[in-house]
Amino acid sequence: MSPSIEAVSIHPEAAVHKVIGVVVARAVQVVTGLILVVVVPAVVVGAALVLVVVLVLVIVLVLVVVLVLVVVLLLTVVLLLALVVGLVMDAVLVLLLVLMLAMFWVNSLNLEVILCGRGVAVHNLHLSSGTFFLEHVG
Repeated sequence: MSPSIEAVSIHPEAAVHKVIGVVVARAVQVVTGLILVVVVPAVVVGAALVLVVVLVLVIVLVLVVVLVLVVVLLLTVVLLLALVVGLVMDAVLVLLLVLMLAMFWVNSLNLEVILCGRGVAVHNLHLSSGTFFLEHVG
């Protein structure tokens, strides 16, 4: 049994279709290779850049929020200190008002004051009118 060789007739249209099929298959391989070599790395690099930009924006946003919180905290402390200072000043003003009322009450009385170490008695002291009488003691 020896191999037999048969004559095969190939139609020109079939040969053209076969060549076109081979060329299209090769073109698909080239395009697939370009996609794998060029497009996929570009997409990966682009995604990495987008991720880096998003991370930088998130970090900046967090820093801005922290800065705003620190400023609000400092303003709160300053306002609380101003409130405390205001309350202290109000207390001082109330004490001054009480002192002024006491001085008014003292001014309206007739007092007898002895000046220490001078031996002088002061009678009928009226601070508001500025009149008083001096008398030597002893």
